[in-house]
Amino acid sequence: MQITIGNKNEGKSGVRLAFPELHAPKAFQGQGEPAYSATFILDPVENANDIKAIEEAILAVATEKWGAKAKTILEGLRKKDAICYVPGPKISAKGEVYDGFEGKQHLNARNGGAPGKPAMKPTLVDVDRSVLTPESGKPYGGCYVIANLDIWCQDNAYGTRINCSIRGIQFRRDGPAFAGGTAASVDEFEEFFDDEDLF
Repeated sequence: MQITIGNKNEGKSGVRLAFPELHAPKAFQGQGEPAYSATFILDPVENANDIKAIEEAILAVATEKWGAKAKTILEGLRKKDAICYVPGPKISAKGEVYDGFEGKQHLNARNGGAPGKPAMKPTLVDVDRSVLTPESGKPYGGCYVIANLDIWCQDNAYGTRINCSIRGIQFRRDGPAFAGGTAASVDEFEEFFDDEDLF
């Protein structure tokens, strides 16, 4: 079921983006087929309309798939962490809340590939709908976007889950970028006029 989040918020539009792998697919921990992925940070107040749309889509696709058993199956999937939407913060492997997720909820989205079938690349556009390239530096972790998504049921030999795929993302506005490693500036080094310390 297709939904759009970030366009119906109270006040400034957009939903905050985290962990984006959107210009090129990346394999998880170097294993498996490369995939495009992102996490959307949901504020319980500012993104209340987005959360409502996500929950309604999850229930709709589950009901279409499992009928009267949908709510019971969804309860089981939540216990297994097998639903793309999580009504709580994102937690690291060490059990720590990731920066920017304090007091928030989140939605995990992924366009996975398969042998012989590469992952679908999401459409990425700027505020003026011009196409975003890797050189643009957008979208980045911490900015705000409008996202066109597809919520769907997986029920096959690979497992039972409620998944979210990314159809397209529009950069909406800047936000505090999440910390990350950067190359050193020339100004960070001292200037030396002899090499006596080398001997």
